[in-house]
Amino acid sequence: MTMFANIGSTLLFGLAANADNLTVGIAYGVKRRWIPWKHNLLIAVVTTTVTLLALVVGRQVRAMLPPGLPDMVGGILLITLAAWSFCRERTASLGALGKRPASASGPRVLVSESLFLAGALSANNIGLAIGEGIGGVGYSAATTSILCFSVVMLALGQAVGRNVGLGRIHHGLSSPASGNGVLALAGLLMLAGY
Repeated sequence: MTMFANIGSTLLFGLAANADNLTVGIAYGVKRRWIPWKHNLLIAVVTTTVTLLALVVGRQVRAMLPPGLPDMVGGILLITLAAWSFCRERTASLGALGKRPASASGPRVLVSESLFLAGALSANNIGLAIGEGIGGVGYSAATTSILCFSVVMLALGQAVGRNVGLGRIHHGLSSPASGNGVLALAGLLMLAGY
């Protein structure tokens, strides 16, 4: 029974640590911006490493950080990324007036933006790792769970967002700004403590 409880808590911890990846993936899918697999894996490695470091030094870090600070930092980073992306896309669309319409597959996300996303998602995981911990679950099981859920949730979110975005393109309603809105909403939810 204890083994099943450990497996269950490990899976739940991995899922909880990566719930925001689904929202971020949807935002990028709606914006028709593809996060390549190697960048997805990079994000997963960074967030897993930061989360595990927070688990290892949890007691010391908990004493140093005010409650809610990691969620606040992660939320602010996602809102900043959404605003920056909106401004960049707005400038690009103004420069592209009169050119052919954007295709269903937009530009790929660069490594620098992937690292920024990893930082925002990692900041949120610090709060989870410090505040909740995972009890008696081993670090290797936690690593596997966090890494796998990170990759899967981000890819799943992109697929869902891309399908929603493609449906809107066919009806003439799609806008990359809606993806930025979802990204900003994820940041606001982090700030609110969800």
